[in-house]
Amino acid sequence: MKVEVKQMSETHIAYVRHMRGYQDTQGLREAWDKICKWAGAHDFIGPKTLFIGISHDDPEVTPVDKCRTDACVTVPAGTRGSGEVKVTALPAGKYAVFSFEGKPEEIKGAYNFVYGKWLPESGYQPVDSPCYEIYRNEPDKDPEGKHIFDICLPVKPL
Repeated sequence: MKVEVKQMSETHIAYVRHMRGYQDTQGLREAWDKICKWAGAHDFIGPKTLFIGISHDDPEVTPVDKCRTDACVTVPAGTRGSGEVKVTALPAGKYAVFSFEGKPEEIKGAYNFVYGKWLPESGYQPVDSPCYEIYRNEPDKDPEGKHIFDICLPVKPL
């Protein structure tokens, strides 16, 4: 995996939280449908919109059916949420950005590389803010079903 450590700006996001685990693909799709419909109705979806996923829990620690995921879209500063749609900001700072391209079954290995190999050898430590993924494609529309995204891990020097 290609990695680049870079300074990233604060990013304002609207999100819908999914609380039923990473394996609940139907529930995850529903969260994405809700945030995309809301963002579309507010004219927030355009060529510069980023689609971001935040997975809050480690399935090695948290029961898989309790893992929380946020389906997010970028929005302008000052945007207000409504109903299930909440608004927050991802903090500015230094991030290790890993480019991933692969099948769903390879994602766990990518995270094992990030946290188990790269991080201990990097001279960096994680910062207490969320790691997130910036999606670069729609896997359902990819002929090989590949996922293409950047893993963005907030870091600071040891």
